[in-house]
Amino acid sequence: MKRNFTLLAFLILASIAVPAGVSAQKADLKLSIAAAPKAVTLGEEVKLTGALTGGTPREVSGQKITLQSDPFPYEGTFERVVTVETNDAGNYGFTIKPLTNARYKTTAKGGTESPVVEVPVRVAVKLAVSDKTPTSGSRVKFSGSVAPAHDGKVARVQRRTSSGWKNIAKTTLVDGGEVVSNYSKRVRITRSGRYRVKVAPGDGDHATGYSRGVRITVG
Repeated sequence: MKRNFTLLAFLILASIAVPAGVSAQKADLKLSIAAAPKAVTLGEEVKLTGALTGGTPREVSGQKITLQSDPFPYEGTFERVVTVETNDAGNYGFTIKPLTNARYKTTAKGGTESPVVEVPVRVAVKLAVSDKTPTSGSRVKFSGSVAPAHDGKVARVQRRTSSGWKNIAKTTLVDGGEVVSNYSKRVRITRSGRYRVKVAPGDGDHATGYSRGVRITVG
């Protein structure tokens, strides 16, 4: 009886023993990603940060993380942008200046991938006005540029009201060179307020952009 008990105990221990050199449990590594800010104007920076988690400190620190992008029209083909290493806590970060709307993800050794995050890039709209203190009923020239170039699109002059921004005039963007489009519009001003210009490309490569607001005081 004692011999049978000893043999049974040996078989049980052998079935649960971990062979030398084999990890007791495979690491379940995960990658996170976040963008800040969530949308930018052309020329601004966005920070993409995240962490490699689910493993030991040795498994998550000093690991190469590759940032990949899939710009509009989002064909699902992600290409490498840059590679960094995680810190001791498994954290990583990238700072980039995107040129168009794009989707991003990160990858780590072994096929670990983050979710996909989309970063809209607004067109950059510049505005100048010919007169900030006009007499009531006079015309004020609104002019400026839009980058990147979107010739043929519409620029809308807006005035801020108690219920939001209201369109008061519009004009078509014209050729300003390879980099920018230009606009110019004379608008009759009858009341004081804050004014701006809005440009909505509507073609998917860039998001709607707004100029800075300008205060016009009717004398």
